Amino acid sequence: MKYCALSPLLSRIAAPCRVTGVRVSSGRSLRLIGRWLAGALGLLLLVLGLLIALVVERQPSLTPHPATEMDPAGQLLRGKLRADPRGASEKRFVLNADDLDAAAHLLLARKRLWGETRFLIEDQRLTGQVSLRLPVDHAQLFVNLGIEAIDREGGARLESLRIGHLGFSSPMAGWVLQGFLHLPRFSRYRALLTPLLQEVRIADGRLVAMVRWNREILGNLRGVMPLPSDKERLPIYRQKLAEVLNDGTENRYVRLVRLMQPLFTLAHERGQANRQPIEENRAALLVLSDYATGKDWENPDGQTTLPRRQVLLNKRIDTAQHFLGAAVMALSGQGTLVEMIGLAKELHDTHDGSGFSFIDLAADQAGAMLGRYAVRTPEMAVHIQEILSRNGADEGLLIPQLKDLPESMDTQAFASRFKKIDSPEYEAMKQEIDSRIRSLPLYKVQ
Repeated sequence: MKYCALSPLLSRIAAPCRVTGVRVSSGRSLRLIGRWLAGALGLLLLVLGLLIALVVERQPSLTPHPATEMDPAGQLLRGKLRADPRGASEKRFVLNADDLDAAAHLLLARKRLWGETRFLIEDQRLTGQVSLRLPVDHAQLFVNLGIEAIDREGGARLESLRIGHLGFSSPMAGWVLQGFLHLPRFSRYRALLTPLLQEVRIADGRLVAMVRWNREILGNLRGVMPLPSDKERLPIYRQKLAEVLNDGTENRYVRLVRLMQPLFTLAHERGQANRQPIEENRAALLVLSDYATGKDWENPDGQTTLPRRQVLLNKRIDTAQHFLGAAVMALSGQGTLVEMIGLAKELHDTHDGSGFSFIDLAADQAGAMLGRYAVRTPEMAVHIQEILSRNGADEGLLIPQLKDLPESMDTQAFASRFKKIDSPEYEAMKQEIDSRIRSLPLYKVQ
């Protein structure tokens, strides 16, 4: 017999064990270990309870209300993108306090939360309050947030942060914020925005964000890394995609619907068997977007070889990429960001690219709608699977008629026809696109 120690802390109470495996034989040792674990759990619960008591309050600092997407928040960022004289690769987002309120209200509406915000920018100082009602039945509980940022040499800096009764001053306020952004739930936002933001300043009652703007960064922002739960499914859909592509032909192009039908047939079969249609839809869209955009997700088996072909939607490569890129981003609840990036890209193209295109915006909007619906509820996920697997060869299922939509408009042509981004003419065109998309059977909410 030899003596084993599970850890230095338990070495004094560990019982003798055999060389071939640990087997505690002493009832007294088991009771001591149990008491130690119970004490550690009790301490953890006590700390967690104290933290909740300090963060959660019974009274809101502002009166929350249910935000809706019909609020004035819908005007967010329209006309706020401006060219910067330092170069075409840099742009400025110029926002005032009302714009920040609009952004916050739009986010609350998309997340279906009750809340209220209030921002104020004076000279080089920004202050903000946020009050959120927690979704708890039979109780009125709130989380009240407060921030203060000051523009100093080198850019805007977080001066103070308040969460409930907890207050943090610089530099600890910045450390706490960075800690939140590294949590799994928020890390994707940090990963998406870090390549874009170059500098943030507060001056003359405005927040000015300098953005590094080029096609490569915009393309990367359209992607989203797979979740751990996707890893086991992705090789299955890659293999199915390889079977479809290895059809013995030498075609240089392949229509998107030619790929979607077999993959969503597989998603329907697997979803019926494992009762996880949402997860299956997500994996199918990730693999399709990966292939259409030429990206390579981590491939653990290293065996699936996919012949390279250009994917077409509406007889165009860029339309397929817009559609699938928006769909994948919307899978993770990035619908607002899809709209912002798509609109900003088109504004950028009026100056430096191929021109403003309502066809690209329509592809973004249809793709984002597919991504949202594909994972909204199990019932909606099955609805998407059934339509695409049964009639997937029909391209009109995915995207409406686009040929008559204006595109390739430079700054002068856009201004001549649509004046600006919040004009009635522009809104009428957006409503027409939305109406066409929602008329398709795939996007009719059940």
